[in-house]
Formats: sequence, C-alpha cells, structure tokens
Amino acid sequence: RRVHGDEVEIENTNINKLDDESTVNDVVEEVDDNPIINGDFEGPHDDEVNEDVSEHAREDDELTDNIKAKDEKKLIVDAADEVCSVSDISEERNQEIVRETEEEKPNNNMDDKNMVEQNGEVEGEKQHEEEVDQQVPEAEKGNEQEAVNGGDSSEIISDQKTEISDQKTEGKSKQRKNIFISYDPEGDFSLCYLIRESVRELKENNLGQDIWFDRDEKCIESSMFQILRLEAVERCRAAILFISSNYFSNVATSTEAQVCLERHRRNPKSIRVYLALLDDCSIPEEFSSLVSSKSHVVDLTIDVLKSRSPTEKAAFVVGNLLQRLEKFGTTKLPVGLPSPDSTEPSYGFRNKPIRQWTRSEVQGWLKAIGVREYFRMRIAERHIDGYLAVRLSDNDLVYYFGVDKPVVRDRIRRSIRECLDREASQESAWFGHCQQLRVQDRTVYMVYHPTDVRQAQLIKEELTKRKLQTYNHNSKNMGQSREEFLMINGVPLATCSHVVILLTKDSVQSQTMYLECLLSLCFNKSIVVAVFQNVWDTMTSVLKAVLGALPSVDFENCVLAEAVSVLAYSVIPTTSLPGVRIDQTYMHDMEKQILPLKQRFSDTDNAVNGHNNKIDVVISYHWDTRHLVDELIEALRSNGISCWADTTNGGTITPTKELSSTDGKTLDGKMYDSIDNADILLCCVTNTYIVSSNTAKELHFALITGTNIMPVLFEYMQWPPEGATHTKHILRQYRGVTDLSNGKLFQLNFPRLLRKIRKILDNNI
Repeated sequence: RRVHGDEVEIENTNINKLDDESTVNDVVEEVDDNPIINGDFEGPHDDEVNEDVSEHAREDDELTDNIKAKDEKKLIVDAADEVCSVSDISEERNQEIVRETEEEKPNNNMDDKNMVEQNGEVEGEKQHEEEVDQQVPEAEKGNEQEAVNGGDSSEIISDQKTEISDQKTEGKSKQRKNIFISYDPEGDFSLCYLIRESVRELKENNLGQDIWFDRDEKCIESSMFQILRLEAVERCRAAILFISSNYFSNVATSTEAQVCLERHRRNPKSIRVYLALLDDCSIPEEFSSLVSSKSHVVDLTIDVLKSRSPTEKAAFVVGNLLQRLEKFGTTKLPVGLPSPDSTEPSYGFRNKPIRQWTRSEVQGWLKAIGVREYFRMRIAERHIDGYLAVRLSDNDLVYYFGVDKPVVRDRIRRSIRECLDREASQESAWFGHCQQLRVQDRTVYMVYHPTDVRQAQLIKEELTKRKLQTYNHNSKNMGQSREEFLMINGVPLATCSHVVILLTKDSVQSQTMYLECLLSLCFNKSIVVAVFQNVWDTMTSVLKAVLGALPSVDFENCVLAEAVSVLAYSVIPTTSLPGVRIDQTYMHDMEKQILPLKQRFSDTDNAVNGHNNKIDVVISYHWDTRHLVDELIEALRSNGISCWADTTNGGTITPTKELSSTDGKTLDGKMYDSIDNADILLCCVTNTYIVSSNTAKELHFALITGTNIMPVLFEYMQWPPEGATHTKHILRQYRGVTDLSNGKLFQLNFPRLLRKIRKILDNNI
C-alpha cells in the first residue's frame, strides 16, 4: 500500500502468481498488521483515511477467500508437476556428467604429466627456498665463531642475508629466455633499426617469448643495464651476435662475446652462437671457435646487400637463421603479437623516459614541439619509437625521413637532448652521476667476502704503509636490493683509481662480490686480482669472462709481504714515481709474478678446454662398490667403450675428496671435467649411492651439461626409488634400469647394457 499525501492507494500484489497457501496467509497477516489498515496511522485526515482503509481491507478479505477457493486444486497440480520436472532435470544432468567424465578420461594422463612437471618445478623452487632459509642460522653460527677469531660478524650476517633475499626475490622473477640478442648499444640509428626489425620479424614467427632484447625488457634506463645483459647471456641457449665495427672495442659487447666463448669452451652443447656481420671488420681469432658451421654466419657485407635498406637486411638475417632458431623456441603455437601503436598523437610521453616512448607518444612529442604533419607521418611510417628516436642524427633525418629543413632538425635534436638531460638529473640516474665524479689518485677499493675480512685487513695495512688509501663496501648498510646495494657503494667505487679483488672459494659464490666486480667493469676501473685459492673451476662464465684477462698476484704460494709488494707494484708501478731509479732486475721479477688470471690457471683451463679425447662413459659410484666397478670397467673396455672412473694409477679406487697424486688437482674437478666431455654418465646405484651428497652433485652436473644419464643397479632395491633426496628425484624419471646386482645378472644383462650404450653413442655421432 502506498500513501500519497492525504489519500491512500491500495495496490494489489500479484496474488495470482503466488504458489501456495502459506504465501497468501503471510500477505493477509502483513495486511492486518499494517498500522494504516488498523487505524493507527496519524495524518491530517485520520477519519477519511480510516474509512477508506477499512473498505479496502474488506475487499482484500473477499478477494483472498475467492483465491483460496478457486486455486486450491490448481496449486496442488502445479506442485506435483514441478516435482516431476525437477526429477527429470536431475536425471538428465546426471547423464550429462557421466558423458563429460568419459570424454575427459583420455586427457587425464596428459594433464597428470603436466601437473607432475609443474609440481616438480614448484617443489624445486620450494626446496631451493628451504635450503636458502636453512643457510641463515648456519651462517650465523659460523659467523659467531668468526667474530671470536677477530672477524666482523655483523658484516657477514648482513652480507649473507642480502644475498639470500636477492636469491629469493630474483629467482622467481627471472624468466629464462633462450635467444639472446647481442649488439653494440652505442650504435647508430641504422644499426639499431636493423636489429629492431630483425627482432620484430622473429617475434612474428612465434619466437616472441624466447627472445631477450634489451629494448623489450625495458632495462636500458636501469643502472644495472650491463649487469642484466651479462646475466641474460649466461642463461640463454642461443645467441645472435650482430658484429659491427665497434663491437669488440666496446667493453659490454666484448664481455658478452667472451661469456659465450667461456660457455662454449666449458660445454659446446650449452650454447649455440650465430653471427651477423654488419661491417667489414676483423674478428679476433679466439672467437672463431664459436661458429661450428659457415651456415651459422650471415654476411651482410656482400655487394648485393650493401645498398639495401635495414628492413631488407633484417629480412635476410631472419630468413637465414629462423629455421635454426625455431628449435630453441619454447612454444609451437602463435603467442599473439601486441596490437600496433596508433599513429594518433598521444601525450603520455611527459611522464615516461624517452627510450620507453611508443610510436604514438613520439607522434605526440613531435606535435608538441611544432613539427608539421608531413614529417610526422614520414616518421610514423617507419614505426619510430623512443628507442630509435634518441639515435637520430641530422643525416638520418634527411636520408630516411626527408626532413630537409635545418630548423626542424635542430628543434628535434635539441628537444631530445633536453629530455636526456632532464632524465640524467634525476636521483635514479646515480650511475651517470658516478661516472662524472673525479677519480682520486692512489686509492684502492677492496672487493672481498666478509669471511675473508682478516686477509683483507692485512692487505689494507700493508697498502696503507705504502701511502695508499683503501676503501670497501658499506657493511652496515647493505641495502634491500641489488640496485640499492650498488647505489650505496657506487660513489666510493667510482672515485677510486684501482680495484683489488680477493679471490677465494667464498668470494666466487658471493652476490656482493659478483656485483662489485661487474660495477668495476662498468666504471672501466683498473682491476688486480689477489688469488688466495685456485677456484677457476667453480667460477661462473661471467666471472671468467670479466676476470680472466686481468692481472693477478699469487697470495696462495707466496709470503704475504712479498705478495703485497707485487700487488702494490701492480697498482702503482714504481717507475711512475718521479726521481726514483729502479733496478731492471727488480722490475723484471715483479712483472714476472703478475700474470693474467686465466694464464695463472692455464693447467686447469687446458684440462677443461683441451680435452681432445672424447670419453664414451664416465662411471659414477659410491666407493664401497669399487670391486664391482673394476669388473664393469674391464668389461666395457674389452668391448671398445672408453670409460673413466676416479681411480689412481695403481688401480685403487680413491674417494673423491682426496687429491690425485699426479697433477695436484682434486678428483672432484676431474670428475666434472670428464662428465662434461662424456656422452654417458653410468650411475652404479646402491642404497649408499642414493644418500651420498657427492653423487647427487655429479648427477646434477650431468643434467646441467646435458650428458646422458644411465642408471644400473649394483644392489637389489625397489625401482623407481622412493624418497625425497635429490638423487632419488633425478633417478625416478629413468624407468629402463639394468640390474647388475649379482654375478648371474651381470652376465645376463651386460649385453643389453652394451646395446643401450652403443645406441646412444651412434646417435651422438
């Protein structure tokens, strides 16, 4: 019922649509309880309202009685029909569910496999995080002992916590992209336009998710630009090197090529390198081994292509390499290209760095500075964005876009310089600020791991006696991220004239040492390496590329005072001191002790890179089964299979932790070298083998290098093995295991094992 002023309008509810008698009674009770109907409503005309309400109430009562009488039978019938319809619908739905279940059954196996792979990756990440979390208390316990011995425990804890937090945050965010694009980032417009077009065509051919291109990663403005490039080239499976005239003279690109070379030397199967020759330039001889075939080189310097446009050259590069690059793609389906930028001007450029401008934002910028539409359309036709706009020169504006008016060209280039200057003045551009700082003479920045603080302190004292000032990273403020750590320590590093790096087994695993080394490279500092341990085999490809050619001083086999004297001479040669005459013999002795780091470890390097005798099989075992391994080696060699196991010349099996008597190299290093150069890793599985940490490392290394893993049973056990150890997790995926657990089974199953080995060897030829 609705009240309008002095009158009451009674509106009949759709009683005809009510389904049962209870609903009607509820309405009647609601009507009886209404204060307006009961006469309790107080208004300007209560008497008239009460009379109208009473009359309408009587009409409602009569109407309700009629409905009850007329529709009683109809409601009962409708209720019965509704029950029948509900039962029919439920029966049909059950049949549909059965049919859908039967249709989904064939796909369950594939879904289960995908789930297992995904769960395996997730479990691997969780396991890594748990291991990292467990490192904190262990590190703190060790640091307490270090503090007792005179070390700076607070510095150690803060450094390791920073490394652990970086591992957690960055491990998840990093997405491996298999194809790396290497080029001179300081190249001109035509070079970058060719590369941009080549990448665009590769992405149009379903490789969009697999290409790492710094423009698309939006890291060009980052202060960690060069560091991110080096990390990407270390993770990729293939690299395209666009060789221009300044490629090998640029520190960043030459280091990227060196990383590819170190990875190829370590394991030729780990990376495939393709060259695109853009200019007539000589390639250093050491990089010739990167290219395994002439088909992996695209020469754009031939006469037919010299006069072609960058777009045509890009099409030639893609046409020659696409078929070879497709095998490195992670997807076989089109991933969908982003919608092309509109040519309509957009004014979002005001709040973005110039290198991140889209084509429409470049159009908005040109319109804002008064460039007329004809020139704007010529620029839009070539899809010029901010990445290319910053490289435009006067000749480029005339040749490619026909901007023949000097006033317009000056206006465009002046506006670009103003944008770059404005970005350089911001606080986030700390790297550029550091590069402009004045370098102080006779200053040394020390790079070391906190556990090596005592060695660093001794070197600092000796250098201070020679009137050299020393600095190191801020141990009290390590920052919350990698970039913040670099920003805090960038100023003292940039102002020092020299950098000394302490090389130990802990430092090569340190994230802070890694970042400081790369930042020193970016600042183009004079670096000297103080070698306390031979850790060349455990260094990453990036560290080998960065430190390999640098001068090094031996602190491991020399007296500390003598080594520090050599170090001081390498930092400040005595010949540079005025009025000082030095004996030539002394100078010769000093220079003789300063060797490139890679040459100092030449024996190890030759063992890794010069292994010309390809090994067929490397045997991984736990040393308590040595008598069975001897029989297996003899049987394999008698059938023409070359094999290696960690034995000494006398034929006695030696645990991997002991030293070899021949060359002083640990058997761990020999084992890893042999696995890297072998086709098959033969795992002699026993219960002790599965729980051994050394064998787990060998299996993990075989997975990284791509060596075939073939398990054989030297002891009866259930297969696949159950449990949560890393070794069991790896071996669980190999189903066809050969049982050699006793003499009878050895004679019965060895021919089968021999056939499997020869099949793999034939496929690898």
